[in-house]
Amino acid sequence: MKTLSLVIGFLFLTALAYGQQEYLGPRHTISAQYGYGWFGLLNETEGDIEIDINESGDPTIFTASIDGSAATTLAYDYRFGRVFSLGGALSHQAIDITGFRNTETSEPISGSLDINRIFLSGRTLFHYGKNPKWDLYSGARVGATLWNVKSTVDQDEFTLGTGVTLGSGTLVLPHLVPIPFGFKFYPDDRLMLGAELAVGSPHVLAFQVGFRL
Repeated sequence: MKTLSLVIGFLFLTALAYGQQEYLGPRHTISAQYGYGWFGLLNETEGDIEIDINESGDPTIFTASIDGSAATTLAYDYRFGRVFSLGGALSHQAIDITGFRNTETSEPISGSLDINRIFLSGRTLFHYGKNPKWDLYSGARVGATLWNVKSTVDQDEFTLGTGVTLGSGTLVLPHLVPIPFGFKFYPDDRLMLGAELAVGSPHVLAFQVGFRL
């Protein structure tokens, strides 16, 4: 968490250093994003889940149906300089795991596993390009991810095929996600259409629509 705080402070001070550069355009941008990351790629697939049924230390492998949702994001950016903007984002992503079946015996077990992730992020963007209709940018988002796991399967922990172990309950983890490239196209003074690439969750590729004030 100390490293995360230092990163946040560095991004904020860097943005302030460029904030004095003259900028006469609209400063507020509100946008909605719809994108896909690793969870979204799991939509309507099957995967392996390890469950230690007898708590013996030798887990049983089950196949299950996995349905991952797209990532939805509401973002706000304040353009306080020609080069930099600061803002925040709230994102949500979910995955539902059902239909557990023993890979060796084909015996099913009842219940489901529901995972919800909420991302609370601050972000800073570096803007470049001189075309007033095209806003090209790179940047980063940093914050915390809230994992909420609800299970109707009578087990405390689950290990996904990726090696990630989850338990029922709530977990908060920090995140730092680079944004290598994004663009916002303004067909008029207010409406915005665009897309964004990111290296990490909640999305790798997202499309966005919004408006500026």
